[in-house]
Amino acid sequence: MSKEKTEPVFAINGWEIVPLAEHKAVVFKLAYTKPPHTPASIKQMTPAFSLPAEQITQLILALQQSLAVLQSGEENPALPTQKGLH
Repeated sequence: MSKEKTEPVFAINGWEIVPLAEHKAVVFKLAYTKPPHTPASIKQMTPAFSLPAEQITQLILALQQSLAVLQSGEENPALPTQKGLH
């Protein structure tokens, strides 16, 4: 049996996003549940995070690339792997 530590994966099931034009950023919170994920899992909220406009574009691109991999069914060696996640 492997003794390698794995990081728990929290299921995101909602979010709140507020644009702050004066700061050229968004503030957001993610709603999530802790594993094991069941229909009765209690939804929790993260603290508020701030993301500047430049990073929003980078995040969108990274999510689009990951979505393309999921939709194609092929792995993309240029993207980070999920080793250690379960």
